Amino acid sequence: IGMRILVEPSNVIFPPSSLEIWGGNDPNELKLIGKMNPKQPTQGGIPYIELISCDIKPFEGKFFKVVAKPVEKIPAWSKRKGGTALLLVDEMFVN
Repeated sequence: IGMRILVEPSNVIFPPSSLEIWGGNDPNELKLIGKMNPKQPTQGGIPYIELISCDIKPFEGKFFKVVAKPVEKIPAWSKRKGGTALLLVDEMFVN
């Protein structure tokens, strides 16, 4: 499962701090089937669009849920340090 995101640290738009994939046959009893922590920018720079993806093992199920958590504390090198970052997703891909 992947998602295209915008990364523009100067405007507090960051990749998610973590990405979790949950799946199963019952939407009320999903199990964690994949997790990753995308690489974070180390300083401001030119905005770019990035594809991040989380590999998961094949599973049988009708339902899945994607949980992308935004960066809770913008790094100290940013002019807007300390606040919560924005997460902007353009597309999601499921293979």
